[in-house]
Amino acid sequence: MKRLIFITVLSFFFNAGFCQPAKDYYDKGFNLFNNRDFKGAIENFSKAIEIDPSIEQAYESRGTARYNLNDFKGALADFDKAAELIYSGSVQINNPNLFSIRGLSKIALNDFAGAIEDITTAIDQSKGNEMKFFVQRANAKYFLRDYEGAVSDCDIVINSLSDTKSS
Repeated sequence: MKRLIFITVLSFFFNAGFCQPAKDYYDKGFNLFNNRDFKGAIENFSKAIEIDPSIEQAYESRGTARYNLNDFKGALADFDKAAELIYSGSVQINNPNLFSIRGLSKIALNDFAGAIEDITTAIDQSKGNEMKFFVQRANAKYFLRDYEGAVSDCDIVINSLSDTKSS
């Protein structure tokens, strides 16, 4: 019995010494992402997720890396999981960039109505302060042949630029 306990304790310490924490994999993936090594970043974000599947940022970052490799379906799956984690917690987190890039993934997959919904969420969460979101939504509206809606979003951007120049 003592031998079994000793082996169990020893294996715990042995595994703990060689098991890299999820944060370390995430940080390495983030550095690789910043160096545009998207495949390496995906590998490290995936390892972080294997260790701790509750890290919303790992899904979002892996999705962004996949987006940059034109894997829009894979990116969308990761963004969906990140959004699920955001909304499953007791505290709701505003993450307009997540909804923006998820919307861009949907545009790439020809889901223009879904893109408009996500990008509108990004606009709402950013309190309308990010003009790039209006441009993204205008593009999705254009593809749906909602030309009035697209022009309206473009007008918001143009008026914002005019307000900035007159200040």
